[in-house]
Amino acid sequence: MLSNYIKTFMNQMSRRTGVTLTEAHRKILTFAHTHYETHGVPPLYTAIQKATGTDRPTLERLFPHGIASVYAWCGIPVKQGEDGCKPVAEVTGEPGRALFLDHNATTPPRAEVRDLMARYYSGEMGFGNPSSSSPEGKAAFDLVMNARKSIAGLIDAQPQNIIFTGSGSEANNLAIKGIACRYMDSPAKGHIITTEIEHPSVIESVHFLGMLGFDISFIPPKKDGTIDPTAIMEALRSDTILVCAMAANNEIGTITPIRKIGALLKMAEVPFMVDAVQAFGRLPLSPKEMGVTLMSFSGHKIYGPKGIGALYVDDSVDLVPVIHGGGQELGRRAGTENVGHIIALAKAAQLAHHEMDEEWDRLTRLNAYFLDRLHASVTGCVVNGSLTARIPHNLSIGFPGVDAGALLLSLANAGIAVSSGSACHSGSREVSHVLHAIQADSTRYGTLRFGLGRSTTREDIDYLFSLLPEMVRQLQG
Repeated sequence: MLSNYIKTFMNQMSRRTGVTLTEAHRKILTFAHTHYETHGVPPLYTAIQKATGTDRPTLERLFPHGIASVYAWCGIPVKQGEDGCKPVAEVTGEPGRALFLDHNATTPPRAEVRDLMARYYSGEMGFGNPSSSSPEGKAAFDLVMNARKSIAGLIDAQPQNIIFTGSGSEANNLAIKGIACRYMDSPAKGHIITTEIEHPSVIESVHFLGMLGFDISFIPPKKDGTIDPTAIMEALRSDTILVCAMAANNEIGTITPIRKIGALLKMAEVPFMVDAVQAFGRLPLSPKEMGVTLMSFSGHKIYGPKGIGALYVDDSVDLVPVIHGGGQELGRRAGTENVGHIIALAKAAQLAHHEMDEEWDRLTRLNAYFLDRLHASVTGCVVNGSLTARIPHNLSIGFPGVDAGALLLSLANAGIAVSSGSACHSGSREVSHVLHAIQADSTRYGTLRFGLGRSTTREDIDYLFSLLPEMVRQLQG
């Protein structure tokens, strides 16, 4: 039987590649997944035909990249295949050595956060429901309120401005849909502006609202991945109800001039929503002073736990809840608060802000060292996004003549974790919407994202470049 996760992933891949799932698709995918789970090896064309009656030409007509898509769509690892990712490089790293360079995707909870969570979940700090009138409930309520005050203080806000959510993506959904719901009864709905390089939780939220009748405008970035405030102002209309622009891009690291945009929108009296998931704890943020109406955060990007986020909501906003059923979070987000994760988020945020300036300087130097090593050892690479208006934690690198999926897997085989800018591993030739928006040459270049973090050292960069040039040479060959 297929798990709900696999079913969801299949549906996601069908949507991304424009393929409508039919009973024939599901029959093939179910058999392939079951075969792999049972035997540990993926089924070949002959086995699929024998079990499902689907011959090879039919299968290749059903799926965008034939059997490579079948494998990827049902969770079977794909390293190579016809019209799929190319073979990996034969470069071996030091036995047992692991190097994590994917800190833009997530960060490991730091020791202080883990210790606090261990204390809470051991029962040392209580177990009460913050909505309960019992002494245990009051103690839990105080923990949540202290965390709310702590986070609010970091961004020059008030405790009532902070709403806790289950993730940054939920915070983005609440902000966007919570504003739009105020206009659902209007015949013309309203107009929403966002950019082409937003996180999928923003882009898909506004797409959803577009299906409900809202008018959507997408602002393209400049070639260096930055957003021109003038372009946003020129897109404003009398019926514009919301503008969304992220503070720092998760794929290419570019920083958006939020303060300039906020000042202009404040004069225009248009709400401004900012996805600050990649910027919180890395850049100083003061939404009230910056003209920002709504701002989202996430725990696992700042060495806190996964499954916790927050949303700043300005006092001027009448936000409609999208989760109903209780009066928690000032009536804006129903559901019993995740007390342990909330206090962990506050702890991670305090620590990140305490060391923010020092860590920014250290990673800026490390970023420059990475680029020096790159240009000295790998010819013809390009850096995607502005070299100046960017967070130093992020490096999006295009490697000439290299398949991104093959290089990603080559590094993974050597114990080095990075992210890819294309989706070869998904059985699709889809390129990241961000790379597409900045018109990156995905035909000649394979793009990887390197995310530096608190644990990254010069020695780690040296180790990476003891392997990377040879990997690139083999893959180019």
